[in-house]
Amino acid sequence: MEILVRNTELQNVVTSATTITGSGDLTMHRIPHDALMAMTAQVSDMIVGYNNVNPGEMLPKSPEALLDQFKAGETVMMITKDHPGASGEWTVLYHGTMYPALNTRGVAEIGMQVVEFGSAITHPNYRGCSIGSLGGKQIKQKAGQMWGEMLGIATIKQAVTAWAFNKGAEMEPLNFSTHPYLSYLTCSCINCSERVGLTCGYRRRHNQSDKEGLEHVLDRSQGPRRIPCTLIATNTIKAECFEERCRQLHASQGRVPIEPGESSISLDAFGKIGEFFGNLIN
Repeated sequence: MEILVRNTELQNVVTSATTITGSGDLTMHRIPHDALMAMTAQVSDMIVGYNNVNPGEMLPKSPEALLDQFKAGETVMMITKDHPGASGEWTVLYHGTMYPALNTRGVAEIGMQVVEFGSAITHPNYRGCSIGSLGGKQIKQKAGQMWGEMLGIATIKQAVTAWAFNKGAEMEPLNFSTHPYLSYLTCSCINCSERVGLTCGYRRRHNQSDKEGLEHVLDRSQGPRRIPCTLIATNTIKAECFEERCRQLHASQGRVPIEPGESSISLDAFGKIGEFFGNLIN
């Protein structure tokens, strides 16, 4: 009974939470700058705490970097003053950030923006309250408002994250190897990416990414679990269109485009794709 009451209290906090996505919302809700700084510090600390339990899963973010992204209008935060024990101070329940991959010229040439959804984290007390799916829905909506024709992508390492993004933002798993241009854009970790001359040992392999393997990502029957780093997207058809357009543009540069397949994720392939994007956006 005590657990049920506690869960109901938390769910009520989530239901009444305030969503802020930019400086205009601070004015609307009379949130001072020092409170925003305190909230970005909370998010930074939550990421550190998460990585202490799940080493290396999230890129650390300083409060200052998170603040800059908020000011750019590329953040969704769900906040409350009703968190038990917070003494009326603002508490962050959910945070997620959008990272546009292409400049104006790249968007014009390809016909869409690619937006990576990252730094998504839920306050530990509210995990299991469906706030992750609600946050994913709001990030997708915000990205659509900002960039119009866009493809949202993310890389995830927990099945529950896949479930949340699937429920909230209708994101589905993709095979890295059949989407090398998208893979290049998102596979940028400084400690394991082919973009920096290394080989990633965390990425879902080609032989794990057939139809059955990708469906397994969204299978809830085996419960929450860590999974190989998996690429997900808001629209699989649009993802195919992005890849096809990139191959066309790559060929128009007088180069051999990178075809989908197991060999498309390599130091050599990423070097050629990097050259392609460099020529495209500069």
